[in-house]
Amino acid sequence: MAGETASIEIRRALNRWTDRARVYEVVVDDLVAGRVAYGKSSSFEVAAGSHEIFMKIDWCRSEKVILDLVPGQKAFLDCSARNPFTGLYWITFGRRRHIKLTRVTVAGTPGQSPPADWRGPNGR
Repeated sequence: MAGETASIEIRRALNRWTDRARVYEVVVDDLVAGRVAYGKSSSFEVAAGSHEIFMKIDWCRSEKVILDLVPGQKAFLDCSARNPFTGLYWITFGRRRHIKLTRVTVAGTPGQSPPADWRGPNGR
């Protein structure tokens, strides 16, 4: 069964005060797969294939990211809060983009490390 799985690693940046004390839920294929705290990373094992991922907090979320993973692949995603000075927009009209979620890369080799520019959650 291990040969039929892939993984997703999500890093939450230390770049904004918005949602600093809050934990984001990681939603994979409409099911909550886990949570990511401010400045932390979390990894999730998923079945190989196509997956729809987004982050969620209360009534707000990120845009959806679609990943097509083959067995052994690992996807790296970054998430962060938006600009706190435009917070009213992001919790109303922009609520489906309140959290910024971006694909960094998809590594093809099982157990491959993140890309060189993908450092720890605090950028060090």
